[in-house]
Amino acid sequence: MLPKEERSPKKYLATLFRNSFTVFKVSLYDTVTYQLFFLILLYLLTIPLVYIFYDFLFVTKGYPALVNLDIESFLFSIPGVITVLLLAFAAIVIFCIEKFGLLFITASYQTGKRMSCFSALRQSARHLRTEIPVVVLLLLCYAAVIALFLVTVLVSYVLLSDSWFFIPLTIILALLCIVFLYLLYIRWIFVAYLVVLEGKKVLHAFSYKRNRKLFRQLAVTVLAWVLLVALCFALIILLFSSLSWLLLDAVIDNSVLLAPIFASLVVLFSLILFSFSIVANSFDSNFLTELYYQNIVLIGTILLIPTVQKDLDSIDKKIYVSAHRGSSCRAPQNTISAFVAAIDDEADYIELDV
Repeated sequence: MLPKEERSPKKYLATLFRNSFTVFKVSLYDTVTYQLFFLILLYLLTIPLVYIFYDFLFVTKGYPALVNLDIESFLFSIPGVITVLLLAFAAIVIFCIEKFGLLFITASYQTGKRMSCFSALRQSARHLRTEIPVVVLLLLCYAAVIALFLVTVLVSYVLLSDSWFFIPLTIILALLCIVFLYLLYIRWIFVAYLVVLEGKKVLHAFSYKRNRKLFRQLAVTVLAWVLLVALCFALIILLFSSLSWLLLDAVIDNSVLLAPIFASLVVLFSLILFSFSIVANSFDSNFLTELYYQNIVLIGTILLIPTVQKDLDSIDKKIYVSAHRGSSCRAPQNTISAFVAAIDDEADYIELDV
């Protein structure tokens, strides 16, 4: 549906978070189940593989144990290089299967279909050939920026180590490095979606360009999301720390209760962090997917409206507005809620795309 006026940033953010939370509630079971299933499967597969790698690369190559004195010689040996490469490749594969599996689940809800955790795992494993190059290229680009920052800091240390200006310069360089990494992240935020959902080639997806207005909107939106997650995490830590301090203060003189209560708090804190990471990861995937569909599908059209507004005003015939799948910016597509929202937006027609 073409809006009659451009949305304000606050209204756009509110709509985006509301839609993301709506889909998040619907897909919570599948996203959480997928992550738990993946962690269990990873645990069952990792233990035997680590043992096999250890037995082959350590024992058979003359390393009965890896102690501190042997780390350097091992890393610069052929078995050490092989181990590092295998572990790096395994880590990339694990990351791809987890992240892209969540992507497939959240994207399926955007199209009105449900994908089970088994289907998502199978789909993610099937697309590994295209997922791995995306992750590798991203890691190489980020690593190059960080390496450039470290080289600059090292040169500054050699030249200005005795100067008072060295510490402020290092802080400024670190901030610039963070900002540049964030801008690169925004620049390539939809690369994975373009590759696995749209079937674009990897290099073509990396070269995809957006206008400045859309880029700024993405940067502000993602930053708002990051700050929101950080705020929620800080509130959880603050609340748990306060309650823990009150509880421990009440039993500080009781040697019988102090140890088990402290141990229980440590376990509870670990469970809270684990649960928060699972839920935040699920919402993050829903948020990015919602952001992708709104920006790639809708905003490209919305940004064209000011350009042709004069031509529209000069037409003497009545223009009818049709809400495709309902008001898909305000509610899940092809639902009664989307149709009611389209009526509230004064759409002339509603197209049911099912």
